[in-house]
Amino acid sequence: MDEITYQSWEPMPAKLVSLHHRTAGEVNLHCLPHSGGAASMFNTWNRLALGEVAICPVEFPGHGTRLREPLLRDMESLVDSLVASIGPMIWQPFAFFGHSMGGLVCFELVRRLRKQYQREPVHLFISANSAPHLPNLEEPLSALPEDTLVQKVKELNGSAAELLDNPELREVFLPVLRADFALCETYQYHPDEPLHCPVTVLGGLNDKTVSREDLEAWRVYTTGPFRVRMFPGDHFYIHRCQDVLLEVLARELNGHGCLPNQQFA
Repeated sequence: MDEITYQSWEPMPAKLVSLHHRTAGEVNLHCLPHSGGAASMFNTWNRLALGEVAICPVEFPGHGTRLREPLLRDMESLVDSLVASIGPMIWQPFAFFGHSMGGLVCFELVRRLRKQYQREPVHLFISANSAPHLPNLEEPLSALPEDTLVQKVKELNGSAAELLDNPELREVFLPVLRADFALCETYQYHPDEPLHCPVTVLGGLNDKTVSREDLEAWRVYTTGPFRVRMFPGDHFYIHRCQDVLLEVLARELNGHGCLPNQQFA
């Protein structure tokens, strides 16, 4: 029954959550969360708006404030919903930041926007995600038994680990995780022309799931400036290194440029 519902449902546009009043000339930075994540993970990022950057967290259907909506289990449906909401906004300078699953979604979204609107972002930031042409060697998680899945998620050390210790929250949260994991596991990369915008790929020095080599492999996807930035921490370094990360994003976006390769100790 659930599969029929998902296949026949027409996705609603992904919701954008504005954190401050935008003015002409600013860059809209659309921020996409990791598997199981919600737009609220970017609530503290409003400090970045001190420059010419407007933070635009994206809430996926079935997540966070949209928990009652059907979940999307395939990349095409999710990108459809994102294009419907973000497409009308790209006549103002725009950029994307996506962490983990969000990084992969950003990549496909940018390619779709280029095809549909002939426009590219001023910058694409991809965090903690391997290049899409690399084989996925990770164990599939979406269909694991509940206890095994919970343990795997805790090993990643993300914010979801705490939620899974609460039985009531686990009942709500696990279907979201399973849907997101299924989306990533069924994703198929299709070659296309490289982008021309600056691309910065970010990662944690101690990430056991995404290596620096996996990040460097994104280089072939743009003819523009390309950089890799490494931060202390694991797959969820973005929590530990938030201040430094926001400084990097602000510097690059306010100048619409791309800084040299850098490692942050």
